[in-house]
Amino acid sequence: RAEPQGQAPRHPSHICRGRALTMSLSGAVCSVMLYSNLAWSVDNQVTLEFSTPHGVAPNGVLLCATATGHRFDRSSFTVNALEEGGSQFVSGNAQTVTSSAATDLRAFGGATSWNHRAVETGVAADVLGTDAYYASTYMRRRYDTLAVDSTGASLAGVFQDPVWSTTDATRKNDTDFYIAKLSDATLTDTERQTHAATLAELNRPTGNCALLSGSWAKDTRYELKFTAPNPAQSTGATELGWWMAPVTYAAAASTDPAGAGGMEPSNRVTYTVRGDKTGVVCGRRSTVGAALHDACASLTLSGANSSVAAANVPAACADSLKWTSRAEATNGLGCGASAQAACGTCAANAVESYRYSGHCVSCENGAAATVSDGGVNRNSCTCAAGRTTLKAGGSACGPKMGPAGTSTSAAALAAELCASFTGVKTGLSGGSSAGKTSGVGGGVAAGAHAIATAHVDAFLAAAGALVDFADVAAANVTYRSTLMFDERAPDDPTRRRGLAGRCAECGADGTFVDDYGRVGAVKDVQFDAVHALRLIGYVLHLKGYDCDALYNPDDKFVGIYGAYEAAPVCGVATPA
Repeated sequence: RAEPQGQAPRHPSHICRGRALTMSLSGAVCSVMLYSNLAWSVDNQVTLEFSTPHGVAPNGVLLCATATGHRFDRSSFTVNALEEGGSQFVSGNAQTVTSSAATDLRAFGGATSWNHRAVETGVAADVLGTDAYYASTYMRRRYDTLAVDSTGASLAGVFQDPVWSTTDATRKNDTDFYIAKLSDATLTDTERQTHAATLAELNRPTGNCALLSGSWAKDTRYELKFTAPNPAQSTGATELGWWMAPVTYAAAASTDPAGAGGMEPSNRVTYTVRGDKTGVVCGRRSTVGAALHDACASLTLSGANSSVAAANVPAACADSLKWTSRAEATNGLGCGASAQAACGTCAANAVESYRYSGHCVSCENGAAATVSDGGVNRNSCTCAAGRTTLKAGGSACGPKMGPAGTSTSAAALAAELCASFTGVKTGLSGGSSAGKTSGVGGGVAAGAHAIATAHVDAFLAAAGALVDFADVAAANVTYRSTLMFDERAPDDPTRRRGLAGRCAECGADGTFVDDYGRVGAVKDVQFDAVHALRLIGYVLHLKGYDCDALYNPDDKFVGIYGAYEAAPVCGVATPA
């Protein structure tokens, strides 16, 4: 149904699809490929492979640690390198960071246009809190109804609270100290900037998330290397994990009033999660471990450098452990690393990529092939017709596109969606008999209920490679405010939302209690149904693919209500 203006249509985020970690309809995939060190309390370079949605170029990528108490700040979360483009089989454009700001990387270059640093740290609520979708994702506390991502992977650990490393009193004293420093007229510009930067960080807590801002491309593979400290043993964390969500930004209009403290409107940025609203839990290469260990305890067991082990400094113990034969030192580096098992052959219908010293990629729903990578022949996969192609992760071929699963391009998908939902409209508009034979279900009344309550969700489920929830929510705002009408009374402003519920026994809210004690409402479901289908056509139009049978941009107010049929309501006889 078309929801009230300013609200998004309902979305079945609780539905679990297949558990396969890379079966993403939107194309957003995330996998951990390497961990340099899995000891508690030491710095760990993480190599992460991810891809952006097929149809959305995000302004940022929200990356959250899922281990208990895994926290960092801007000084301890450092981007080291980025590879942009390519696939599991073909190399992309590799770039290394030459400045602490990371804005020398192309993908991070647009961060300053949003008044953001390339890397901001915090918690998931800092970003999700400005996305209207998440206003209803709670029972007792925020986000507690978000249990799994679209693949069925648990979201446990994603939503953590910020933690300050000092007390309120300490932060207040330090703040007063630096404010007094800044009032010194003899300071140089460099000294003043240093003190101001320190002051800005004093009241920032640590969190488990990093927002990577810039100009990310759609449908593109990225390999990100970053360094962050592992959680301490005292947190109770036992295994590392990561979660990723592509994000688009929006700034307030320049004509909006200033915010708190005189903040300029352009500095007030809101965020919208794109693709699946539950994001994606990052999978992990099967040969790469994630279990955390006590480096000093492992060093003691090795019998080497007993003085270092006795000092019980995690970083020193982890460094010494690398020179032993203990497997803990290289558990995050995968098969073939020192003290790790040799890499075996890939499973049936999987091929070995040249990446990561032999990374097995499944060709399920496709077949093994070869591809040229700058003149070098590489193993690869070709996907069966109608399957989406995934550019990151352990599988090369994703789910089918569209209701019939035969689309091979965005244009073909849009045409298939148009034909499918036009068929639904034809069945609904033809009356009860046509409704039954056309598969709409139970004639006009039952068919209208099904369409009004479920078909926008069905559209989202089928159109994920082209359209996401945010596209429909944004379109719905404009549609509700400017494009809804009741052709039966086109000039009556009270009829722009269809017939309102009116009955002798109804309460003020339009509901009534029937003879069985059930609460009901008199609702014009046919009106809601036809406008739900028209909204689908409007979304396709905004994406550049017109479906005139559902929404004709050249005749925006053509009659759409359909056939009028007298039908009994409850037990009341049909009027003569």
